[in-house]
Amino acid sequence: MNILNLYENITTEKKAHLANELGLNPADLEFLNFDIRKVQDQDGYVLYKFILLGDNPNEIVEKIIELVDKEVEIPDYIFEDDEEDWYDYDYVSGKDPNQNLEIFLNELENLSRLNKMPVSDYQMLSILKRQIYIGIIGSMETYLCDTFIGLVLGDRTYLERFIATTPEFTRRKFELREIFSTYREIEKTAQDVMLDVIYHDLAKVRLMYIQTFEMDFPTIKEVFKCIKVRHDLVHRNGKTKDRQIIKLNERIIDDTLKTIQNFIVDIAGRIADLGDLNDIPF
Repeated sequence: MNILNLYENITTEKKAHLANELGLNPADLEFLNFDIRKVQDQDGYVLYKFILLGDNPNEIVEKIIELVDKEVEIPDYIFEDDEEDWYDYDYVSGKDPNQNLEIFLNELENLSRLNKMPVSDYQMLSILKRQIYIGIIGSMETYLCDTFIGLVLGDRTYLERFIATTPEFTRRKFELREIFSTYREIEKTAQDVMLDVIYHDLAKVRLMYIQTFEMDFPTIKEVFKCIKVRHDLVHRNGKTKDRQIIKLNERIIDDTLKTIQNFIVDIAGRIADLGDLNDIPF
């Protein structure tokens, strides 16, 4: 099946996700000659590959992230809705960003202690390391989710920016007679949209933070590598796309903890610079 037709039919938002994954702007894709192919490896796992065809502008090609032999593996969420990644999560209001950071740091401390726990059974140790790694990324997602929703629902300006820059709202149509009921329900609708976001989709989350809070966002390159490992642990049973088993040990877990902690602490600092958080009515 030629997935290029699928690309042409996906939403503008998902096209933007694809461009972000490649390190490009959506407009850059219009100048490239490429195909997107759906392939299956020997273990039965489905992969999507972005493949350059023929001649292409060098100034655009040079910007493509992780391009090897004119190919890049594309995360499956660009073309598929993965139910395992959707949240069954009830947002609890009343927490400020500082409290979210404290919860995040406490969770990472617990995972760090678990990482140092002696386990004699190698198979059980392997499973434990895998779950710790997944837990690290999950802690990051929870912080990004709770903090974003808390700020947006706590400040009218942020709410208006979120609505104005989110495709889910720009596509919605309603009659003039529905304007007041729509207005009354706008916060609940916005919360539902925010909860539907996959918060390890950093390309999308980064854009949400930048557009809604008008803030700088730290680089996601190293964190994205961690998320790709998490993807393989969850969806490929701990194997890479080349069918190599991912081996985790105490040092790798510690390095991942440090990477994710530095990333979130950096974001928390930038959020603190937005203004006096005590003035935000959570």
